[in-house]
Amino acid sequence: MASLSSRGRFAWIPVITVWLGAISGCCNEATCQSGVGLGGPLTSSETPARLKVTGCRNGSCGEARLDTTTTHPPNNIVNGRFGLAEGVTVNCSLFDPRSGPNVGSWEIGIFFAAGDDTDLEDGDEYKVVIVDEDTGTELVHLVKHVDYGEQQPNGGGFCGPTCDVATLHMPGA
Repeated sequence: MASLSSRGRFAWIPVITVWLGAISGCCNEATCQSGVGLGGPLTSSETPARLKVTGCRNGSCGEARLDTTTTHPPNNIVNGRFGLAEGVTVNCSLFDPRSGPNVGSWEIGIFFAAGDDTDLEDGDEYKVVIVDEDTGTELVHLVKHVDYGEQQPNGGGFCGPTCDVATLHMPGA
């Protein structure tokens, strides 16, 4: 049986080291969050002062109240958050993209963030209802079943992460 000299036995180490370095060097460190997003302008004849946002996923519901009277320029933003079953957290942001004294063009962003224990499956049902609590006017009523797509912010392959995401569209958008 032939034996390799110590020089021949370890000659491949620099090659593997360079190869592994090339693989790890090509990956960015961008992250992503699995879940479902919705965003867009709120259509209302008046600036809503207080909104009740109800969000549901597969029948599990929660709500947040967003009060525009508590915002301060220049950001003019108010946030809310609530939890649902299976570790889903719903984050809501109401903001006026026209900051400063010309407030009134309100937009909303809602993200159903999946937790580590959340089992996302095509066909999951999402419901969003937004009501102006001062007038009782329903501004948004949306019920949709989603199909998730993969998002790989670092290009996939050896580079993670992979997230399952879907986007809902505001009615009329």
